[in-house]
Amino acid sequence: NGDPLRIDPDVRLIPSAIGGVDDPFSWITYAGRWGEREAWVYDGPTGPAFKSQWSAPFSWMTRLRADSIRVSGATVLGPAPSDIFCGIVENSSTLLTLSKPYPLLVVGMLVAGLALLVAFVRVSWPLLRETWQVYRSHFLVFAGIGSITIPATLLVSALQFLLAQSPEFASLTTLTEDSAEVEFLMSTAALFQSGLLFLVVTPAVIQAVGDSAAGKTPSVRRSLREGLRKLPDYLWTVLRALVVVILLAITLVGIPWAVNRFVRWLLGEYAAVLEGIRGKAALERSATAIQGHWWQAAANWGVLAFLGGTPGIIVALVLMILVRFPIDAANSVASLVYAVSQPFATAGLAVLYLRWRGGGGVAASPPTAKPSRPRPRAGTPGGLVPMLRHR
Repeated sequence: NGDPLRIDPDVRLIPSAIGGVDDPFSWITYAGRWGEREAWVYDGPTGPAFKSQWSAPFSWMTRLRADSIRVSGATVLGPAPSDIFCGIVENSSTLLTLSKPYPLLVVGMLVAGLALLVAFVRVSWPLLRETWQVYRSHFLVFAGIGSITIPATLLVSALQFLLAQSPEFASLTTLTEDSAEVEFLMSTAALFQSGLLFLVVTPAVIQAVGDSAAGKTPSVRRSLREGLRKLPDYLWTVLRALVVVILLAITLVGIPWAVNRFVRWLLGEYAAVLEGIRGKAALERSATAIQGHWWQAAANWGVLAFLGGTPGIIVALVLMILVRFPIDAANSVASLVYAVSQPFATAGLAVLYLRWRGGGGVAASPPTAKPSRPRPRAGTPGGLVPMLRHR
């Protein structure tokens, strides 16, 4: 404590020529590292006199960027590419830091992760082929169902563009891209889109796959109408499963049981829409279908969820990195792609339920094949693809 001590710095100019080791400014000529000696980027920096900021400050300043990238705090439909990019950079930096003291651990984690990815893709490959044939055969139907989330994205993108590119519009509305009102509007639009995806698009896609499996020609209007009609069964089933899983998870010790129930009930909402049942009956039907396929169900769900969200992220990152697209606009493009790719993931789980329901058989197929009926193509599990093919 005591009286404060006032220190007045003495500014001195460093001469351009250093006389020798006895010169008071000889420290400038030190060519070693100013800090701890480490490998690569973690090595201590060199002295200031060995940098262009010192030797050519004006030309160095001309290479500096004028501003930093602005990242919006508003949410978007599906994974936000900007958040994914930041997460990838952060986690890669962490692995790079850990690779110095624990090289074997980092290499082992990477190899294990790659092996797990390959195993998941290998398990899911037959389902992906079946789903792709169904999705491709009725692409316009699935795209039409998913497109109902697009208008909100276009409106938000138009607002972002006007605020960023039109000073007159920004002055007229007294808003900026960082205004609380704009952030609230974009977040509300994303919430509205997510609600449409969950309550309208998902049941409609499940219905479209069911119609295809039953030999009917799916349509956007019928899928939406039947999906909304079965919405109470679908919603009650999802809420029942969600409450049980959350209650188990918040106990911490119940997390393993929560994970087990999550996978066992993974196809509950699909049973609700395709079978017209709800709640406990639908979840039990899902558990029966997944019995003996727990790991396959988890792998298929993981791969389909990845494929449902990845295309939009890839497109947006390419636009941001290679085309220097504005981040908000790239996020909006990702939302548009997500609206088309997410139905693929939903259709995949619907195909999986149709393959496994009834304890492993495909109940939608006739019990006895007619002699004239073409046999399933070799390599097609359960013969589901021919049955789901557009007739």
